Amino acid sequence: MKEADELAMVKNNYLRMDPSAPPKRGHGRPPKAKDPSSPEAAAPATPAGPTRGRPRKDPNAPPAAKKAKQAATEPSKTGRPRGRPQHFVPIVASPYV
Repeated sequence: MKEADELAMVKNNYLRMDPSAPPKRGHGRPPKAKDPSSPEAAAPATPAGPTRGRPRKDPNAPPAAKKAKQAATEPSKTGRPRGRPQHFVPIVASPYV
């Protein structure tokens, strides 16, 4: 059947060729049809204002200086040690001893 062009291999799968079947569409919403007479379709899309998202890095900029790490012995800005505090269980003398 493969030699007779009834089957086609696509992405390691055999598909049966049907000449009357419409072409498969990808996932997601299809793009809107553009009106060829509109001025937006004739002009290339250039952003007029700031773009959304994080700005791109400048490839010609020098590398940023590394920050010096704070020593472990120095107290933090709040005066408390880092991390979760230890659970304290008081030792109580038992009256049955």
